[in-house]
Amino acid sequence: MKYSINKTADLSGIRLHYADELNGAGLEFRLDFIDVVTQKGWQVDRVYEMCSGPAFIGFSLLAKGLCKSLCLADINPKAVEACRRTIADNGLEDRVSVYLSDGLTDIPAHEQWDLVVGSPPFFSQSGSRDDRIKKAIKFSGSDLLWLDPDWQMHKDFYHNVGQHLRPGAPILMLESRWGKGEEDFKSFIKEGNLEFVETLPCRRQNPRLYYIHARQPG
Repeated sequence: MKYSINKTADLSGIRLHYADELNGAGLEFRLDFIDVVTQKGWQVDRVYEMCSGPAFIGFSLLAKGLCKSLCLADINPKAVEACRRTIADNGLEDRVSVYLSDGLTDIPAHEQWDLVVGSPPFFSQSGSRDDRIKKAIKFSGSDLLWLDPDWQMHKDFYHNVGQHLRPGAPILMLESRWGKGEEDFKSFIKEGNLEFVETLPCRRQNPRLYYIHARQPG
């Protein structure tokens, strides 16, 4: 990972640090997340952003006052470094925690969340670069941005996230119908003793993108 974290974005007053190689289109998706969370009336205490990268989504929700604090995690050390730069640059040490973690593996048990958001990898199998371009995937040299082999990370997430959720806490995951349909994700959700609520359109992006809305019972 030789690239430099050499770019910044102004997210309604939060100066976010990132690199192009860390942007899996989160800079664009964040606006749609703001719309959905606002429309749902979710103004919560603590938000967890799964596969956060530089945390375009999480920091945007914080900047808009839709949450009071954040928990961020990513498997990529560069993404974690970018988050730490943003935290330090904006004096957010008392409101934002970030972990280097493979999914939920290294998240401390004391972390409890009122809302989970994320744009995890959309695909389970690799293919040729031409095939990916035909499917309108933003090509990146890092498989971490778009590949979840055999959907194992998704399965582990839905199986284990309940231990970190407060009663009734919603989960909002952005997915792609090029990768997997909502009926398939329902089985992961059920196996994790969570409730499937609905699917929602991603209005600002490609119509093949959609949200899975699930929740912790209670």
